Amino acid sequence: MLAAQVRSGQLAHAYIFSGQDSLEQAISLAAKLNCGEDNSPCGSCPVCLNIAAGFYPDCHLIEPDRGSHRLEGMKALALQAQLSAANGGWKVFILSQADKISDEAANNLLKLLEEPPPRTIFILLSDQPEQLLPTIRSRCQLFVLDNGFVRQDS
Repeated sequence: MLAAQVRSGQLAHAYIFSGQDSLEQAISLAAKLNCGEDNSPCGSCPVCLNIAAGFYPDCHLIEPDRGSHRLEGMKALALQAQLSAANGGWKVFILSQADKISDEAANNLLKLLEEPPPRTIFILLSDQPEQLLPTIRSRCQLFVLDNGFVRQDS
């Protein structure tokens, strides 16, 4: 489903990935968007290798700080999101354990999801997406990854 969205250019600006292999799927989507191989990551070019290694300048993995995502981290994410992509591709922000977000940080993230910068995608990883604010969930497409199957929920 995501590959079809990439091919058609009909991407959402925000996703929630829940379940097994959600981080790997998020990294794969970042590679699909930035690899020059017809929206299919080749896995061997510098872009794919740097995304997989965590060194690509337009792919950011944001981890909780001291157990939760805090306002300072969301402000830094918002500033980074406003910058142009370094390589002219897509900027991808992967928020690990997104359900561990403070109320202040969630409200800051919500503002960003309401007015996303162009060519920027936010992927929230969560095993408990119901813990996210309903207003955040409503601005994201939810994909549940379960034992090799992908199910899109509304």
